[in-house]
Amino acid sequence: YFRNKHCYVNCWINRTSHSVLKKILSKLNIFFHGKESEAELLRRLSTKLSDKPYIVFLDEFDKLENFDILYRLNSANVSLVLASTNRSALLRFSGRLLSRLAVKEILFRRYLPSQIYDILADRARLSLKQGSYNMRILKLISYSCKGDARIAITTLRKLALNAEINGKDRIDISAFKFVKSYNHFRVLDSAQKRTSLSPDNLT
Repeated sequence: YFRNKHCYVNCWINRTSHSVLKKILSKLNIFFHGKESEAELLRRLSTKLSDKPYIVFLDEFDKLENFDILYRLNSANVSLVLASTNRSALLRFSGRLLSRLAVKEILFRRYLPSQIYDILADRARLSLKQGSYNMRILKLISYSCKGDARIAITTLRKLALNAEINGKDRIDISAFKFVKSYNHFRVLDSAQKRTSLSPDNLT
């Protein structure tokens, strides 16, 4: 039912209201040249949606520079799903915004290592070449990510990219600590991602 009726926005990357709106408009195939005002982008969004239901998922919403965009999106007939690892994020909402959004909080517990392992095993099976990884590396990641599936998946992806960059056809467990480095993540992100390992599918 919700196919083509939703948009995912990573607020760690898209922190400004303008950036969020451009992301949504792009998903809806609404033309803009990038120099429009925020008000104009909102007008085009409202016109497009009219009385049609639409869902916007704002991941890491607490990274937004200004929460006013939430009020404006709600006024444009957008239903919002807000996600954050910071439970105190809602405390930054004004009473007006809380009332308007009718916020309902749902707390998701951290995954157990066994659950992380199952998630990684599925991702690896679907995305990586058979024989390019082993169960030991998946278990190592599962117990080191502190229950955060995104960290686990990102770590596996970076390990696959690291193997690619070094011309290896298997993920090297000895590179685990090196690849977990944030700075090295950024280096790997800029690398070419064409290999039988297919790490680009691990997202």
